[in-house]
Amino acid sequence: MSTTRLSEVADMFDQGMSITAIAEELGMSEGTVRSDLHKLGKDTRRPSKNPNEEQIVLQYQTAKPVSDILREYNLSYAQLYAILDRRDIPLRKHTAKITSAERLAQAIELYKSGQELWFIKNETGIAQPTLHAEIHRLGIPLRKPRRKPEIEAEQEVPNENE
Repeated sequence: MSTTRLSEVADMFDQGMSITAIAEELGMSEGTVRSDLHKLGKDTRRPSKNPNEEQIVLQYQTAKPVSDILREYNLSYAQLYAILDRRDIPLRKHTAKITSAERLAQAIELYKSGQELWFIKNETGIAQPTLHAEIHRLGIPLRKPRRKPEIEAEQEVPNENE
């Protein structure tokens, strides 16, 4: 490979000629032209065919759900991630969502440890009827309901009419 050929390839590419046109002009393969351009540090990726790339990137960066972006711009996942890669946009981290089965198992453990139903609901999002049904399904004995102290005190006072 000569430096003359490299500079010629670079000049043609910088003037806007496609890799195919350069290869035909110089009697080279497209792979060789592309390789020469890479050696020169030239970006040979094709320009975007989507005129809305800026808007797509902005929506991705502002946490719009990926499924909504794909639907709105009629893109595939591969197309979206290619756009983000071209623009060096870091991918959002995928947060592992706890499944309902995992939340239910957590609620059962909290119940077994003696936690109150309101606390279990706040911690896991599992409502009392769902928790109660799972407790029965698993054969876990129900706890005796807790009584408020003032109710217990009233029950201990003998009735004067007896």
